[in-house]
Amino acid sequence: MESKKITMIVAVLILGTAIGGGVGYYLAPTKTVEKTITVTKHPLEGQTIQVGSCTSVALLEIYTPYTKQVVLTDVNDYLKKLGYNINYNIKIDEASTSTIYLEKVQAFKSQGIDVMTAYSGSSYVMAVLPYINQNNMLLITPGATSPLLSAKDNFFRLTPTDYIAAPAIAEMLWSWGIKYCLFIELGDAFGDGIWNIFEKEYPNKGGVILDRIRYSTGTVEFSSYVETANRIITDAIKKYGAEKVGIEFVGGDEIVTLITQASRYPALMSVYWFSSDTTIRNQRLPDDAPKETGQVKFFGPFPSPGYSEKYTKLAERFTTLTKLAYNFNYACQYDISWILINSILESGKKGALDIIPLIPHIADQLYGASGWCTLDEYGDRKIVNMEIRGFGVKDGKIESFIQYGQYDGVTKKVTWDTSLIIPGSKIPEWNP
Repeated sequence: MESKKITMIVAVLILGTAIGGGVGYYLAPTKTVEKTITVTKHPLEGQTIQVGSCTSVALLEIYTPYTKQVVLTDVNDYLKKLGYNINYNIKIDEASTSTIYLEKVQAFKSQGIDVMTAYSGSSYVMAVLPYINQNNMLLITPGATSPLLSAKDNFFRLTPTDYIAAPAIAEMLWSWGIKYCLFIELGDAFGDGIWNIFEKEYPNKGGVILDRIRYSTGTVEFSSYVETANRIITDAIKKYGAEKVGIEFVGGDEIVTLITQASRYPALMSVYWFSSDTTIRNQRLPDDAPKETGQVKFFGPFPSPGYSEKYTKLAERFTTLTKLAYNFNYACQYDISWILINSILESGKKGALDIIPLIPHIADQLYGASGWCTLDEYGDRKIVNMEIRGFGVKDGKIESFIQYGQYDGVTKKVTWDTSLIIPGSKIPEWNP
């Protein structure tokens, strides 16, 4: 901190003891003395702290107003209350592919921006992380769950890894009564990360993996995959019954095309589909394939936030602004800015290498909108509890992000809300 010495004139009352008792005390003259005090000025006074951020086109219309009208408003109000003439800003750009994401990160670096945050999937982070590390940058995200990204480097994430999500998926299926599962996944760091754990966890419970269908990034036509899935599921239903058979899907926005094409096959629509956190918060499903989505439900685990008055108030602001439901990921994005600004204020510097050593401590001290933000040795969230969410139909309308149950990270068990759905129950007949 920069310090200034200021000399002040202080009037000091001299205590007299003149004859007359107390009279001398009150009438004694004052004496002026000089006293020097130190006033501290923050090194970043008068500066703007620039953070770079990238997200997909689909999320821009949500992420941009939320960032500007909620996150930045709150952080900058905080800075003013501290008496600092410091401005915090997040510069937002769009990146629809991992290649474009890398280009945008490089562009931010050329502008002197070393700190990045974003709604980034695992494959996106994997594409930019070598550049982030080699160029002394910092990336901290609310997403990207692949265990392959766990390392002591310049990447931090406020989401739990698939070491938590994959066992929750396995238990979710097993607790429902699914003994035979077809695994369909996007072949990237995200899909493969969950598969590598699931293929051990599910059989350990007694489950049988019927097959694994893996499709590549960029796939837009799923006819052959759907035909294969139909053959596998049709045979399994004949042998074991539809109530014991399920489909686990791990992927991205392509699920809209996949489930639309799958709806041509009654067998695929006669079993429940299970998923991961990306699918259950995909707004395109109820928008573009509402009937199919309401039929198969897409049950999936989603990190449970630290429900509090803070979370509730933010949820109200978010819903008023976007007309959507608030969730753990948005809460994490809010908490990330608080971790960053406090790390920057503490270090007195804006450089990534100055901030990084402070992040674990600052995060550990923060109980934010998403809950306790403590990180493990690799900079990954230690959160353990998950909510089982999915889609449903109410009064003839599709509803999103319904909580059907809870996964306890301590007991490793799922408790279903039987007032909403009965585990093991038969799926309604499919009427195209």
